[in-house]
Amino acid sequence: MNDVYELPNKEHAEEEASLWITRIDRGLSEVEEREIKAWIDKAPLNRDILFKFAKLWDKMDQLNTLIGLFQTKRTIKYVRPRLCLPIAASLLIGIFGTIWAYQENVKDQQASAIYMAANDLYETSVGEVQSMKLPDGSKLFINTNSRVEVKFLLNSRVILLEKGEIYIDVAHDTSRPLSVITDYSIVQAVGTAFNVQLQDNAVLEVIVANGRVLLAEKAANPSELNGELGRLTGTTVILDKGKKAILAENSTEILDVAYGEVARKLSWQSGHLIFNGESLEEALEEIGRYSNVTFTFVDKQVKDEKIYGRFKAGDVDGVLNALEKNFYIESQRINTGEILLSMRKSESKNL
Repeated sequence: MNDVYELPNKEHAEEEASLWITRIDRGLSEVEEREIKAWIDKAPLNRDILFKFAKLWDKMDQLNTLIGLFQTKRTIKYVRPRLCLPIAASLLIGIFGTIWAYQENVKDQQASAIYMAANDLYETSVGEVQSMKLPDGSKLFINTNSRVEVKFLLNSRVILLEKGEIYIDVAHDTSRPLSVITDYSIVQAVGTAFNVQLQDNAVLEVIVANGRVLLAEKAANPSELNGELGRLTGTTVILDKGKKAILAENSTEILDVAYGEVARKLSWQSGHLIFNGESLEEALEEIGRYSNVTFTFVDKQVKDEKIYGRFKAGDVDGVLNALEKNFYIESQRINTGEILLSMRKSESKNL
């Protein structure tokens, strides 16, 4: 069989590079480190674009991380000492027995510590983003204006999402699945990474960045969930990497996620918002989540303007400057909480 080398598509490589920059910014898992090495080895173009994007986004710390990932390990020649076989065997048996007993004791202590420590409530204010490492090794990111409760039980890990948005990179543990519970559904995983957003209109959006998750309707009131929650059975929906689910009270829609959408959707973890052709109305709705400002459109055509770019979350002045400079949209502050937007007069005459 002949090996076929697929030439990389530049646009495709740029989309994937954006996704890797976002992942590196929040920290790579061991699986992701192997995946990014394989992706870079696949084509020189991938490495060049990845470094180009890191420089463009002014992420020198990310560059240092990348350099560390691709350094080759030194090979050290090891000379095995000669031991009497019976003595060596006895020593090994004793050592392994001691190590096994110690590890079992540590596991029991860790399980007890996790159960006791991880029963906490976290809440972010408007414009605030938090990240933390849970006792089991999972990484939890909490977006603006969100409220979550973490309950780690003996046989399960539970996160109650009351409002807002979270991203969870789940530590692998087949014996204790991790479940994110909202008023309408349960999202469960063993070891994967996914984003869950509970929108104001009671619609839930789930995006899988890595691995696979199970979706099911909620069977109990989250506030009354005090017992163990085991692995989901019965009627469930499987959501794989690169898929998005939109769940309403009486419907579930499964969609493919376009290249780059995951990176744009998860860019909030690094404190930025990325738009790639969204309408200004949609973009400002997202920007408004990070501030207490409301935007009013004086000209109807303004809201349909397509927006491209990377903005710092919560930086309203920076957004207004970009709209004025790049999209010819003027702004006027009515008060501290309202801004009027209109097309520049000279531009509106040409429409």
